[in-house]
Amino acid sequence: KPVEFFFFNNSASLIRNTYTETRIFTHAVNSLLILIVECLAITIIVSILFAIQFKSTLIIFVLFSLVGFIFNILTKKKIRGWGRERQNLSGNIIKNLQQSFGLIKDIKIDGKEDFFLDKYSTDLRRLNDITKKQFFIAEFPKNILELLTIVFIILVVFILLAETNNLLDILPT
Repeated sequence: KPVEFFFFNNSASLIRNTYTETRIFTHAVNSLLILIVECLAITIIVSILFAIQFKSTLIIFVLFSLVGFIFNILTKKKIRGWGRERQNLSGNIIKNLQQSFGLIKDIKIDGKEDFFLDKYSTDLRRLNDITKKQFFIAEFPKNILELLTIVFIILVVFILLAETNNLLDILPT
């Protein structure tokens, strides 16, 4: 980058983008690779289930797709907003630290330690709150998916029992 780039851009943002965003990007790539492997495994399992019990698998597949679609619609805007806020707070925290360390003598002489400490603590608290929310949203689908799997399997068993009235007819042979 040309020298002018560094004059016109906030160094706290550059540090944030270099450190924090690179770390998050690495985590995202890792998550993407895990997602690809899990999608491949699910595709194989669903294909086998379609071959064994087409109707039941179709019902479960449609219900899971519907739940996933609704979850995506409900959380997309919140996640995007939290991401932007997290970026801003990370930049503010780095900026506050740079200012504090750069002006430590003046801060000590003027007795402004509390001002910088309060500013840093407030941003850090808000950043931690957003990180907790993002972590909850990231873990929530897994827990809901496990619960829905049990509910949908029980539902399919009851539907099939209502149709056949014989448990042995439901089991694949």
